[in-house]
Amino acid sequence: FIIYSNYYAWMFVNMKSIRLSFKSFLFSYSRHQLVSVYSIVSPMTKLLQSLHLFLL
Repeated sequence: FIIYSNYYAWMFVNMKSIRLSFKSFLFSYSRHQLVSVYSIVSPMTKLLQSLHLFLL
């Protein structure tokens, strides 16, 4: 029982650290993605705006 609870505690700590590293990875990745997405979306929105004005 003690071994099992120890294992559980270790798993919990491991999950926490994994989640933390995953969060930091996600944060940096999403920030990078946001920049690239913005660089793609910005011209697209400009194009859509010009198209919208053209259609009006």
